[in-house]
Amino acid sequence: MKHNLGHMIEDVASGVTDGDDPDVLKSSVSFMMQNQQYEKAVEIMIGLNQLDEALAITEKYNVTLKEEMVTKLIPGASDIPQKKQERQDILMRVAKLVKRQGQFKLGAKIYTMANEKMKGIKCLLKSGDVKAIIGFASNAR
Repeated sequence: MKHNLGHMIEDVASGVTDGDDPDVLKSSVSFMMQNQQYEKAVEIMIGLNQLDEALAITEKYNVTLKEEMVTKLIPGASDIPQKKQERQDILMRVAKLVKRQGQFKLGAKIYTMANEKMKGIKCLLKSGDVKAIIGFASNAR
Protein backbone atom coordinates (compact mmCIF):
# COMPACT_ATOMS: atom_id res chain seq x y z
CA MET A 1 0.00 0.00 0.00
CA LYS A 2 2.90 2.33 0.60
CA HIS A 3 3.93 2.56 -3.04
CA ASN A 4 0.70 3.85 -4.66
CA LEU A 5 0.35 0.82 -6.90
CA GLY A 6 -2.40 2.09 -9.18
CA HIS A 7 -3.22 -1.18 -10.91
CA MET A 8 -3.51 -3.01 -7.60
CA ILE A 9 -5.92 -0.38 -6.31
CA GLU A 10 -8.02 -0.70 -9.45
CA ASP A 11 -8.24 -4.46 -8.89
CA VAL A 12 -9.36 -3.98 -5.29
CA ALA A 13 -11.87 -1.27 -6.17
CA SER A 14 -13.32 -3.20 -9.11
CA GLY A 15 -15.35 -5.39 -6.83
CA VAL A 16 -15.51 -7.14 -3.52
CA THR A 17 -16.10 -10.88 -3.63
CA ASP A 18 -16.86 -13.37 -0.90
CA GLY A 19 -13.32 -14.74 -0.88
CA ASP A 20 -11.63 -11.38 -0.27
CA ASP A 21 -9.87 -10.79 3.04
CA PRO A 22 -11.85 -8.17 5.03
CA ASP A 23 -8.71 -6.87 6.75
CA VAL A 24 -7.00 -6.18 3.43
CA LEU A 25 -10.15 -4.47 2.15
CA LYS A 26 -10.40 -2.31 5.29
CA SER A 27 -6.79 -1.22 4.91
CA SER A 28 -7.52 -0.50 1.25
CA VAL A 29 -10.39 1.74 2.30
CA SER A 30 -8.19 3.72 4.67
CA PHE A 31 -5.51 4.02 1.97
CA MET A 32 -8.05 5.29 -0.54
CA MET A 33 -9.44 7.76 1.96
CA GLN A 34 -5.95 9.12 2.61
CA ASN A 35 -5.46 9.53 -1.15
CA GLN A 36 -8.86 11.16 -1.67
CA GLN A 37 -10.23 8.30 -3.76
CA TYR A 38 -13.58 8.47 -2.04
CA GLU A 39 -15.70 6.81 -4.72
CA LYS A 40 -13.56 3.67 -4.70
CA ALA A 41 -13.54 3.66 -0.90
CA VAL A 42 -17.34 3.87 -0.85
CA GLU A 43 -17.66 1.00 -3.34
CA ILE A 44 -15.48 -1.23 -1.16
CA MET A 45 -17.34 -0.21 2.00
CA ILE A 46 -20.63 -1.14 0.37
CA GLY A 47 -19.11 -4.51 -0.56
CA LEU A 48 -18.06 -4.94 3.08
CA ASN A 49 -21.63 -4.12 4.13
CA GLN A 50 -20.49 -1.00 6.01
CA LEU A 51 -23.50 0.89 4.70
CA ASP A 52 -23.75 3.65 7.32
CA GLU A 53 -20.08 4.53 6.94
CA ALA A 54 -20.33 4.47 3.14
CA LEU A 55 -23.35 6.76 3.23
CA ALA A 56 -21.63 9.14 5.64
CA ILE A 57 -18.57 9.41 3.38
CA THR A 58 -20.83 9.90 0.37
CA GLU A 59 -22.57 12.79 2.12
CA LYS A 60 -19.36 14.35 3.45
CA TYR A 61 -17.36 14.23 0.21
CA ASN A 62 -20.26 14.41 -2.26
CA VAL A 63 -19.41 11.10 -3.91
CA THR A 64 -21.52 10.56 -7.02
CA LEU A 65 -23.74 7.56 -6.49
CA LYS A 66 -24.40 5.15 -9.32
CA GLU A 67 -27.71 3.33 -9.44
CA GLU A 68 -26.07 -0.01 -8.59
CA MET A 69 -24.46 1.57 -5.51
CA VAL A 70 -27.82 3.01 -4.45
CA THR A 71 -29.46 -0.39 -4.79
CA LYS A 72 -26.87 -1.91 -2.47
CA LEU A 73 -27.15 0.93 0.05
CA ILE A 74 -30.90 0.52 0.56
CA PRO A 75 -31.89 -2.29 2.93
CA GLY A 76 -34.70 -4.65 2.03
CA ALA A 77 -38.27 -4.13 3.21
CA SER A 78 -39.21 -5.44 6.63
CA ASP A 79 -42.30 -5.80 8.83
CA ILE A 80 -40.39 -4.89 11.99
CA PRO A 81 -41.22 -1.24 12.87
CA GLN A 82 -37.63 -0.33 13.80
CA LYS A 83 -36.28 -1.77 10.54
CA LYS A 84 -39.01 0.04 8.59
CA GLN A 85 -37.98 3.36 10.13
CA GLU A 86 -34.28 2.71 9.46
CA ARG A 87 -35.08 1.90 5.83
CA GLN A 88 -37.22 5.03 5.52
CA ASP A 89 -34.41 7.18 6.94
CA ILE A 90 -31.85 5.67 4.56
CA LEU A 91 -34.19 6.10 1.60
CA MET A 92 -34.66 9.78 2.42
CA ARG A 93 -30.91 10.36 2.89
CA VAL A 94 -30.08 8.67 -0.41
CA ALA A 95 -32.89 10.45 -2.27
CA LYS A 96 -31.68 13.85 -1.04
CA LEU A 97 -28.11 12.97 -2.07
CA VAL A 98 -28.94 11.93 -5.60
CA LYS A 99 -31.28 14.90 -6.01
CA ARG A 100 -28.48 17.24 -4.90
CA GLN A 101 -26.21 15.55 -7.44
CA GLY A 102 -28.71 16.24 -10.23
CA GLN A 103 -29.85 12.65 -10.70
CA PHE A 104 -33.52 13.60 -10.65
CA LYS A 105 -34.97 10.41 -12.15
CA LEU A 106 -33.13 8.26 -9.63
CA GLY A 107 -34.19 10.64 -6.86
CA ALA A 108 -37.82 10.32 -7.96
CA LYS A 109 -37.54 6.54 -7.91
CA ILE A 110 -36.11 6.53 -4.39
CA TYR A 111 -38.63 9.06 -3.08
CA THR A 112 -41.38 6.85 -4.48
CA MET A 113 -39.87 3.84 -2.69
CA ALA A 114 -40.03 5.93 0.49
CA ASN A 115 -43.72 6.63 -0.24
CA GLU A 116 -42.98 10.34 -0.79
CA LYS A 117 -44.79 10.73 -4.10
CA MET A 118 -44.95 14.53 -4.03
CA LYS A 119 -41.19 14.80 -3.60
CA GLY A 120 -40.80 12.20 -6.34
CA ILE A 121 -42.86 14.17 -8.85
CA LYS A 122 -40.99 17.36 -7.94
CA CYS A 123 -37.74 15.57 -8.73
CA LEU A 124 -39.09 14.44 -12.06
CA LEU A 125 -40.25 17.95 -12.85
CA LYS A 126 -36.69 19.17 -12.33
CA SER A 127 -35.45 16.52 -14.75
CA GLY A 128 -37.62 17.93 -17.53
CA ASP A 129 -38.36 14.45 -18.92
CA VAL A 130 -41.97 14.83 -20.10
CA LYS A 131 -42.46 11.10 -20.80
CA ALA A 132 -41.28 10.15 -17.32
CA ILE A 133 -43.54 12.77 -15.73
CA ILE A 134 -46.58 11.54 -17.65
CA GLY A 135 -45.75 7.94 -16.79
CA PHE A 136 -45.33 8.79 -13.12
CA ALA A 137 -48.60 10.72 -13.04
CA SER A 138 -50.56 7.90 -14.68
CA ASN A 139 -49.09 5.33 -12.25
CA ALA A 140 -49.75 7.54 -9.21
CA ARG A 141 -53.50 7.72 -9.84
